[in-house]
Parts: sequence; C-alpha cells; structure tokens
Amino acid sequence: MKNLEPTLSEVIGKQIKQLRKTYYPHDDLEAFALRIGVSKNTYQKIEVGKGNPSLNTLLAISSLYDLQEGLLNAFLKPKSENLFELRDKSK
Repeated sequence: MKNLEPTLSEVIGKQIKQLRKTYYPHDDLEAFALRIGVSKNTYQKIEVGKGNPSLNTLLAISSLYDLQEGLLNAFLKPKSENLFELRDKSK
C-alpha cells in the first residue's frame, strides 16, 4: 500500500514554493534559481519535493527570507537537545 502522507522533501518544497510566490511573485523558476545560485532544473526538483538540496542551497534560500537562524537551529537542536549532548550521551 502506498503512503499517502507527503514526504519531508515534499513539505519543504511546497513551503519554499509558497515563499517564492509570496515574496518574489515576478520571479519564474529560472529567475529564482539564479537568485539562489542553482540551475532551473535543480530548483524545480526542490519545489516538487524530488530534489535533494545541499545545506548551502537551503541556506541560500533561507537567507532570502531571513530564516537562517531557524534553519540552523533545526539542525543543531533537534527536539530541544543539542547534537553535542546527544553525542556525549551515546558514549
């Protein structure tokens, strides 16, 4: 049976697409891709949840919306725990 829940990539892609359309309504896919430094094909895959964006690409996108701190916190403090604390607990 196929899972009907969207993947994390699809959820992120949908949110990125909505941000682009809200804050850069005159940018088409190619113009926005140039803005963040990736190809149109790469960016299109990100929006539909089929791409695998690098951390640098996610930071480039998030910097346009002043979201870098939130993105970094998502990586550094999952579920309110610091990754270094998690590493120390596993020893």
